[in-house]
Amino acid sequence: MQIIIIPALTAFILNMVLTPVIIKVALKKGWFDKINDRKIHTGQIPRLGGVGIFLSFIISFSLFYFVFKNDQAVNFFEEGTDLLDWKIFGFYFSVFVIFVTGLIDDFSDIRARHKLILQLAVSLSLVLSGFLFSHITLPFIDKSIDLGWFSYPLTFVWFIGIINAVNLIDGMDGLSGGTSFLSLLSLGIIGLITGNLFMTYISFILMSSLLAFLVFNLPPAKIFMGDSGSLFLGSALSLIPLAGVSSGNHHSLKGWMLYIVILIYIVPVFDTLSAIIRRTVIQRIHFFNPDREHLHHKLLDLGLSTKKALAVIYSITITGGLFSVGIVLFESMRSIILLSSIIFYIVIFSLISVLYKKNKARS
Repeated sequence: MQIIIIPALTAFILNMVLTPVIIKVALKKGWFDKINDRKIHTGQIPRLGGVGIFLSFIISFSLFYFVFKNDQAVNFFEEGTDLLDWKIFGFYFSVFVIFVTGLIDDFSDIRARHKLILQLAVSLSLVLSGFLFSHITLPFIDKSIDLGWFSYPLTFVWFIGIINAVNLIDGMDGLSGGTSFLSLLSLGIIGLITGNLFMTYISFILMSSLLAFLVFNLPPAKIFMGDSGSLFLGSALSLIPLAGVSSGNHHSLKGWMLYIVILIYIVPVFDTLSAIIRRTVIQRIHFFNPDREHLHHKLLDLGLSTKKALAVIYSITITGGLFSVGIVLFESMRSIILLSSIIFYIVIFSLISVLYKKNKARS
């Protein structure tokens, strides 16, 4: 546990130093987030917080990995793991390419189709490198099915979806950063429980970088993460559950992992699926056409303050984490917990939607 604290503390301190410097430089250079009718904030807010998150994480994780990778106390390479150096390289490559894509977009507004092409290329390379959801368990039957060739398109869609989902919800002070922080906390706890060392260390290091960023990003925000931050976070969050292998008696979780991470990422997953249905099916417009009907917009339109809307969204994220930890801990009750979570979220999201529609009809 002490070895986790060292790189995590390093990441936190580094970003606590980097972020104020980035704010100062951005203010001097005029690198502000663009204001439009969908944005909630007013005023000139610097947008390059993702640079501090990325650099503090990469430096801290690299120092930790290359110093301790052969230490028996860390030992990523336990018997039975398929995590090899080339997978670490694949992780570095993918998050770097996505981060640079977002950084360029922060300055020059890359067209959506061009960003998507880069994301498709990175996702394809990761799938072909072996980052896959290879099994899925049928609830109640409790039978694990080898997905075979279907694991490739499923995981490919997963990468694209999560990368864009985190970017899609980045519309309010503390929203994307806070939900990602809580998701990483759940992943880190599950990593500790299951002995998945890669998931444990990388989650706590990235979580510490985010914690420093949130000091400056919670309402009223002094800086935003920008596309460089949200796209990087999306790529990292999509990869973390697939890069390591649980040890001991937890190999049976392999078939439950897709359910677990959907629950952990419930807010971006729900918001993205809702946007797809709303735009492409109901409104019959292009998916990348923006609107003001995301979950945080609905909560704000219901009269909640930014802080209260955040509290609701954070609470939803925390319950997703609790459901996922429950699935890990209580093997005999996994199907019941999964079903309970589905019912719970159907009720919660339906209630918000009904209240929003009634409020919209009155106004």
